[in-house]
Amino acid sequence: MGPNVEIEYQAGYSYQLYKDAEFHVGIFGWEVQIDFASLAPDGVMTLHKGFAWNGASGGAIDTDSIIRASALHDALYRMMRSGLLPRHYRETADYLLREMYEIDAEVVRKRSNLFKGWFIRIVKPLRSRWTFRALRIAGESSTDPENKNPVLTAP
Repeated sequence: MGPNVEIEYQAGYSYQLYKDAEFHVGIFGWEVQIDFASLAPDGVMTLHKGFAWNGASGGAIDTDSIIRASALHDALYRMMRSGLLPRHYRETADYLLREMYEIDAEVVRKRSNLFKGWFIRIVKPLRSRWTFRALRIAGESSTDPENKNPVLTAP
């Protein structure tokens, strides 16, 4: 084994994409490239294999119905935090998370057993409103360039 070499990493990620995923986000005219994610001028965002994110946060619970939406949302917020996408797109990102969550919750509900499906039907509108409101109230600081995840070292 070679010499000890210090590594650099960022903490706080729970999930990592296994393959590329594309989304039509409706943000046109911007060409943005960050690590493992890109936004094309035609409004298509690609999250590339290896993209890592923390899932739902701020009191939200990670479930199958919000994982995809949280990945897209995290990528858009990172683009804003990097200064490559204007921060006024935060509301668009928050609405996209809400819309995608509602779509995915319905998919999960339909493939679930009777009890879980009933539970999702009751909880979905409440969770949608609660998550969206929390983002609108507390999400702005997450787009601030001063709040980038620090690079850590080990050992």
